Parts: sequence; structure tokens; C-alpha cells
Amino acid sequence: MTLLAVLIVVVVKKRPFDMGEAEAEFDKAGRIEYRHIIGAPHSHSCRSSRAPPWTEAPLTDINGGLGTFVADRFGLRPEQVKIMAYAGVAGAFAAFFGSAPVGALLAAELISPRP
Repeated sequence: MTLLAVLIVVVVKKRPFDMGEAEAEFDKAGRIEYRHIIGAPHSHSCRSSRAPPWTEAPLTDINGGLGTFVADRFGLRPEQVKIMAYAGVAGAFAAFFGSAPVGALLAAELISPRP
């Protein structure tokens, strides 16, 4: 699985998505677009191999994108879309670290004001 993750990075010529990209998108638009969901194979291959690099950023992108997708499908208002994207990211961190409070606190970094 580690080799698969490396192969994906080599073929794509970068990590599928980077947390900085999703953060900037969230800051600007209040959402994480669902195109980030395509990072799933990379994230899964990293997590399955227990490889430490590149695991939380794709999970954040995927789950933030899923939160946005669900909000759009239910026709939620923009401020609610932002909350759903945050909830997706918090869920990713909660699963990654095995603790819901830790997930919510770490996801708060995504929505913290930038200078």
C-alpha cells in the first residue's frame, strides 16, 4: 500500500491535494469543493499501509468535500455549507485520532481567522 501511495504521487507529480489548498479555498469561499474527493485512493493507500506521511491532509480534503456535497444536496445556506464542511473535517480528524473532542479541536485550525 505504501508503494501504491508513492506511485500515485509520482504519476500525479504532487500529492493529490494539499491541506493548504483546501484551507485557502475554505477561507475564500466557505466550502471545500467536492473535487477533493478524488484523493480517496491516495488517502486509503497511506492509511492502509500505516504510512505516516500525507494521511491527514487527504482525509481532511475528502471529508470536507463530502460535507460540502451533502450541504449542497440539501440546499443549505452558505453559512450552513461552511458548518457542514467543518463538520466533515472534524469527523476526519476524530476518526484519525480516535477521539471526537480532539477532532473538533484540531479542525478548529481550519476555521481559525488568518492574520
